[in-house]
Amino acid sequence: MVAYQAIKASALDWPLITEDVQERCLQRLNGSIRFDECLSPELMRQAAQQRVDDHAQRYLLAFVHGYLRDHDLLAVRSDAEKYLLLASFNLVECIAATAPGGRPQRRPSSGKQTASRLRPF
Repeated sequence: MVAYQAIKASALDWPLITEDVQERCLQRLNGSIRFDECLSPELMRQAAQQRVDDHAQRYLLAFVHGYLRDHDLLAVRSDAEKYLLLASFNLVECIAATAPGGRPQRRPSSGKQTASRLRPF
């Protein structure tokens, strides 16, 4: 609902999010999850930070993550919670994939080495 209202209020011409876009975004999301499962905790943290920093809709991603965290839905205690998480984050990915206007400016690097060599795609 928040995403819909934000898109509507933006007054931009948004393209249709097709089933192909949804499927492609879900495949990327699943690939990212599977990739993270084989990393050490530190490399997982670095990879997650890099994904957030590079995300085309990082503020929407932060909002969704915060909302799910605040309502204790990140623990994935049931299939229902798992599918809620996948649907929520896939919606963010679909919006990022179709957003008019390109990608936001990237934050300056802190100088520390990140997990950029670990990027699965």
